[in-house]
Amino acid sequence: YISKMLRISLCLFFGQLGLPVPFRQRLLYVMGRPIFPPEMSGIVDDEVLQEQVDAMHQTFCDELIRIFDKYKDCYGWQRKRLEIV
Repeated sequence: YISKMLRISLCLFFGQLGLPVPFRQRLLYVMGRPIFPPEMSGIVDDEVLQEQVDAMHQTFCDELIRIFDKYKDCYGWQRKRLEIV
């Protein structure tokens, strides 16, 4: 009722000891191999550029799937499979 009357959304934040301090959360992350884009020389045809973009995107997706499959056990995701659509 108050949100509708004031025409704004009210959010309640709470954390440790009921204060607006977030709960501690363990963060885990991994880093994959670096991916280097090809050198661009002068004016490039749109078709060639699109092929390079598609190749870089495929390389990125392959690396993402590789590191997911390698480290998913550390996160407790043994039965999960990464699917990029």
